[in-house]
Amino acid sequence: MAEAPPRVWLDQAISDWAASKRAGDPTDASTYCQIIGKQQQAVEKAVKAVLAALREKGFIGVPTPHGHAVEREVNHILNAIRRLPSSKKTTDLRQHLQNLFNDKTADEINSLCALAPKWPAPGKLFPRNTEYPFEHATNTWSAPTHVGVFNESELNRFTHLAAVVVGRAGKIVSAAER
Repeated sequence: MAEAPPRVWLDQAISDWAASKRAGDPTDASTYCQIIGKQQQAVEKAVKAVLAALREKGFIGVPTPHGHAVEREVNHILNAIRRLPSSKKTTDLRQHLQNLFNDKTADEINSLCALAPKWPAPGKLFPRNTEYPFEHATNTWSAPTHVGVFNESELNRFTHLAAVVVGRAGKIVSAAER
């Protein structure tokens, strides 16, 4: 089966990021889950665009997975950066990769992508996420849209992250195309 090219992943990341700006009202806390959910999707697909670009250049041998396992993808990219040959041709690409995938940003990407909905392990509670009702240790349930589930600080943090990741992923894909 053929792999989706980096530009296709990037196009979808840009579309999801734009949709995050229309997904809710930043003055209405009940819509934060929709905004953050679309930002998570944008970041996930931007990371996949980078992974696909590195795969196309032969710097990574793993396929671009369909799923929310972004932590594994970020680790593949971090390993590829360490193995990237030093040459005039790779200097621009290496710089863009290092600017995006520093420890702080990698941690933030993983924090945001941990909010993608997932089924819990048997016997565990449904975790807080952007789409499905989830359970608290007190045996009460919340919907992601309930006020207080996501706060303005998280909204601002993830809005900034999504803009940075999508923008820099575009630079990485362009640098890899050269």
